[in-house]
Amino acid sequence: GTPPANPAQPGTGRRLIQFGQGGNDRPYLRYGWLHDEPGGRWSDGASALVRIPASWLASPGLLVLSFLPDFREPDIVMKHKGMPLHCVYRDNGRMTFDVDVSDQIIDTFVEFEIVCSTVICPKDAGISNDERILGIHVRSIEIVRSGRLAVPAAWIEGIAARVGGVMSRIMRS
Repeated sequence: GTPPANPAQPGTGRRLIQFGQGGNDRPYLRYGWLHDEPGGRWSDGASALVRIPASWLASPGLLVLSFLPDFREPDIVMKHKGMPLHCVYRDNGRMTFDVDVSDQIIDTFVEFEIVCSTVICPKDAGISNDERILGIHVRSIEIVRSGRLAVPAAWIEGIAARVGGVMSRIMRS
């Protein structure tokens, strides 16, 4: 079948962190990153940490991780406080995660760990003389407001009952 539509559509409330040469990633990097390269930055091994202003995540939203797709089809998990985030969409080189950290203090930072268990050493793989242990080559992280509101089930049921009643009257006419 066809993959589901990516819920992170361009719009207002977007925040973009570009990784690599010419990017704006340096203030957001914590541990586990190698030097910047054209088009992105590699994680140094299986785990790397970024920190994002909590004010960017004041309401539930989506975190879109763009990365260099490669032959390994990297096994990637995004974590907050040690817990994996729910991935709502994945295609070749992009993953979208649900994020709700609205309980954070607005003037602090929220830390996310990117874990790539399929690390590679280019020298060991016979690709080059590069002896680094590479995890994921991140191109960008984008925060997008999802625009979804939590709606109580009773409210949805009430609307469905009203619509059902209207449809019955229409069908009888």
